[in-house]
Amino acid sequence: MIGNEPSLSGEPIPGRVKGRSRTLAEYSLEELIARWEEFFSEMGLESEIIGLTDRYPEERSLKIRFEDLNRFDTDMSIHLLRQPLNVLTAGEEAIRRVVPPTEEPVEIHLRILGVPRDSRIQIRHLRAKHLGRFIAVEGLVRKATEVRPMVVDALFQCLRCGTVIKEPQEGQTFHEPMECYEDQGGCKRSANATKFKLLGEASRYTDTQKIEVQESPEGLRGGEEPQRLSAFTEDDLTGKINPGMRVILNGILRSSQKGKPGQKSTLFDIMLDANSIELEQVEFEEIEVTPEDIKLIEAEAADPDIYRKIVASIAPSLYGLTTEKEALALQLFSGVPKEMPDGRRIRGDIHLLLVGDPGVGKSELLSYMSRLSPRGIYATGKAASAAGLCIAGESLVATKEGLRTVADMVEGEFGGAARSRPLETRRASGEVATFAQDRSGVLRSLETVWRLRPPTALLEIETASGRKIRTTPATKLLVDHAMAQSWIKAKFVRRGMRIATARKLEFRSGNPPLVLDLLERIRTRISVAVEPELMTTIVDRLTERFGTLREAAARLLVAEDALYYQWRNGRHRIPLATLLRLANSAEIPKERVAAVVRDYSQAGRHAIRLPERLDADLSYFAGLIAGDGSVEETPGGGFSIRFANSNPRLGAIYDRLVLRLFGVRPSFTSQSPQRAASRRFHSALVAAVLETLGVPTSPKSSKVTLPEILLNGQLDILAGFLRGLFDTDGTVYVRSEGSSGVSLTTTSPKLAERVQIEFARGGWRDAVQSGPTARPSCPDATSSSLTSRITLPQRRFETRLGSLTRTRRVRWRVFLLGTRTRTTIWWAPWDRTCTKCGNS
Repeated sequence: MIGNEPSLSGEPIPGRVKGRSRTLAEYSLEELIARWEEFFSEMGLESEIIGLTDRYPEERSLKIRFEDLNRFDTDMSIHLLRQPLNVLTAGEEAIRRVVPPTEEPVEIHLRILGVPRDSRIQIRHLRAKHLGRFIAVEGLVRKATEVRPMVVDALFQCLRCGTVIKEPQEGQTFHEPMECYEDQGGCKRSANATKFKLLGEASRYTDTQKIEVQESPEGLRGGEEPQRLSAFTEDDLTGKINPGMRVILNGILRSSQKGKPGQKSTLFDIMLDANSIELEQVEFEEIEVTPEDIKLIEAEAADPDIYRKIVASIAPSLYGLTTEKEALALQLFSGVPKEMPDGRRIRGDIHLLLVGDPGVGKSELLSYMSRLSPRGIYATGKAASAAGLCIAGESLVATKEGLRTVADMVEGEFGGAARSRPLETRRASGEVATFAQDRSGVLRSLETVWRLRPPTALLEIETASGRKIRTTPATKLLVDHAMAQSWIKAKFVRRGMRIATARKLEFRSGNPPLVLDLLERIRTRISVAVEPELMTTIVDRLTERFGTLREAAARLLVAEDALYYQWRNGRHRIPLATLLRLANSAEIPKERVAAVVRDYSQAGRHAIRLPERLDADLSYFAGLIAGDGSVEETPGGGFSIRFANSNPRLGAIYDRLVLRLFGVRPSFTSQSPQRAASRRFHSALVAAVLETLGVPTSPKSSKVTLPEILLNGQLDILAGFLRGLFDTDGTVYVRSEGSSGVSLTTTSPKLAERVQIEFARGGWRDAVQSGPTARPSCPDATSSSLTSRITLPQRRFETRLGSLTRTRRVRWRVFLLGTRTRTTIWWAPWDRTCTKCGNS
């Protein structure tokens, strides 16, 4: 029984089965097996298990991420951490029930990855309370033994009656039978009355390997010795670990009693029974040396200037430091051991200590050497240099694929692993945009990412044009100052200096995503109606691949009757997850599936049509809802999509748009003195699409944003979203003198910042100013607004948009990107509800 642990927020714990109490549940073995089967079904893992069966024994492990299990059932995930043996045994039994019948027994292991941070324990912090728990240990592999067989089921022959009996083996201690077991056909004689002969070759074995890990050196304080832990791996985990690797071992902490036989001690040793292994660093692959390579190596070796070339090749981007580079080269080749006359032996290892002022290149030299040496480990005392060079995680960075936040880039390189140390590093891939010496934008390879605790203080630098950056004081920026153009630390930037920013952003945008891919966050079942021709093609291809339709249905865990009659003839709707699994097995691309889906339905509710791909109309719809709409969750678990705007022309456009996109006619509520006219329809699927497009459930005003799917998408799709925003929250103004323009009002700072960034894709020069704006609708109160104002010259404004009045007009919906304009953004916080009159 797991103790009671109510949710801290008082809300139901995510993943809780409906109807259970809010305390952690007690599971029997059958309940655990049933929950695992539900988990495999909901996550679509049955096909992966069947695929493992086909590839067995080359692959024989099903890998599950802890976070997926936690989202499915929090109680069961905590049960796994506290009573792992029961949960893992039940999981492997559930896998055996999914595996189709085979000629030879198939044993697929269940591997758990991504253990949460609070279960990742440092070796020196392991205590008695951790025994029997599922934990993760991170460290450096110090030793790895040879892979050797370990008996799992030992077969013995009774020398009295000749019966062969089986004795299962557990742990590291070998057990002989206590008697000649009657239930296995034996004579019931005890071990004292008979002898047993081990049938070694007939017994069942598995591979095993013992490894020893020690704490990583960079996590130690000065003078501390790294502590060690032994771990045992079995079966397909063996032979994959070599000394020098950085690993995360997930498994069950066990104990073994100290002392000799007959003199057992009350003290116990600890060891880890490894369930899965995660590599922290990708090791260098073995290099195949060709005859041509040998000739080149021999030619370089014969060069009398080879010594100078080796020294010069170390960190060539750092000028000078010849003596330091020479020392590093000598350390790379090491010395030779020496035997002294008195018998003492001196190792040939060379140790270096680099001491110097910050910024002279110590870290760069050591980092270069760690990448050069296959077993090199880069460790710093407190990593002050790395901790001092970073920008805020929400900052957007231009890459070859588009704009991404720093946090997403870093977490992507870490693969979602929980943070276990104050400072962590990973080798990275990809390219990021930066400035060359001539101020032109260039793409540079991304080598390393750092993940660390946020610094206590960050500088925020704002340019005259309104661009902002939050960074640590030691981060360097490209600046024009009185002396010259150079990279200087952020803490030395002063008012009046010119900071380099991107004038125009250009990157390739891929194909628009399929709408069915935007529905991935929905956990409840989605069913679809498809053209019968698709199911006929799927049935024909599956029959050709598996021989018979019955075999195909058994392999893919679907009913033969449903596959042949109900779905093929269009009599019943088909679950979307099942359809995609069948199409993938039949080698039919997802694009073809999306093209023939007639409508979608969630959990048996009414069907609704969805576009095949994200297009300009769908993004325009999202922009309208972001401006004057709302997504509200209903008491029954559904979602209501509401659009409130009293402009009849815009309302008519909205009605036609919803009918064209979704095949729905919204209900209409006329305007009243208290409320604007509104239109409403219900669909959880449309709500999921809107959330992916940056429109969350209400209250949404301060949370609306431009997501990466639009930031980096095609310009016409981005244009649709901005048109919807400006049609609802935009204002057109015309001046008799000076420039005319359009302004956008929003309470979401993130939306305003990203809209401004997107203007750079059109090459617009922009400016940001801040100041309060009066609200004339309320004579008793003055509030500030966040206003994004696009200013166009009068002549170009009339040519592009027509002659408009001061009031907002729908006719301005012509997209503005591509017009080289000047953008001004005014901003300040604004509460949309007046505290005196109550009006919005």
